[in-house]
Amino acid sequence: HERLSPSIIDAYVPNGRKVGKTNEEEALVIVQMIRDMVRSPENRTETSTKNSIGVICLLGDEQSRLIRRELLDAIGPKAYKDHNIAVGEPPAFQGSERDIIFLSMVCSRGNAPTQNRLMHDQRFNVAMSRARFRLVLVRSLRRSDVPNGEDGKIPVLDFFAKFGSRVDRIADSKGGEFQAGTSVGAQTAVEEVSRSAHGDVSDMRAKITRLIAHTLGSSGFVVGHMTDVWDGAISVEDRHSGSRAAIAVEAGGEIGEEWEA
Repeated sequence: HERLSPSIIDAYVPNGRKVGKTNEEEALVIVQMIRDMVRSPENRTETSTKNSIGVICLLGDEQSRLIRRELLDAIGPKAYKDHNIAVGEPPAFQGSERDIIFLSMVCSRGNAPTQNRLMHDQRFNVAMSRARFRLVLVRSLRRSDVPNGEDGKIPVLDFFAKFGSRVDRIADSKGGEFQAGTSVGAQTAVEEVSRSAHGDVSDMRAKITRLIAHTLGSSGFVVGHMTDVWDGAISVEDRHSGSRAAIAVEAGGEIGEEWEA
């Protein structure tokens, strides 16, 4: 196995929401990321070495069942077996490793139960030590969203903030996950822009930005939001060279007739 770079990824899902005991947006992002890996050119041949993959859910087994079901639907049982995929809570991975581990934090802003007992520390320690080559945290909350300073989630968030490569992922159940846009998602965005020609400028700007993001994502670029740095802008990264750029749509308030001309 070749070393994977980056080896630590911090994937923030700003529209992720914990509803009940699951976070469907985090599940969607994880499924999309794994599907992209499984379908990558280096994994398409029968003789290629398949990285083993694990998904560890840090809060409850309901999230595990959701991801397992969606993942089987997305990649099929053969790829699931070829990559030796396992999905579960931390105890299920005790004494077991995978080449690539995804962590689903599940919690979101306003719905983050405190995890500060010894058993929680043990579960986090197991989860953080199961990856051989790459560890990916998929989260819907920021450090400031954790109300209890003794919560075991804080050391995890701090670790990824310090050492992780930050990527924002917007889960979009209609057009596919934001960072890997699809032709369906792009077409939806085109229709939204057309409907917005006579509407609010800021609303139209957001929909044009979404169209650009879907188009670049479907062309293979890594696209993410830059909310914390530049509100409304997107970051674009070439998967192969690592080159990055920022894109922002500037709306000067032109009337709809000018767009139609």
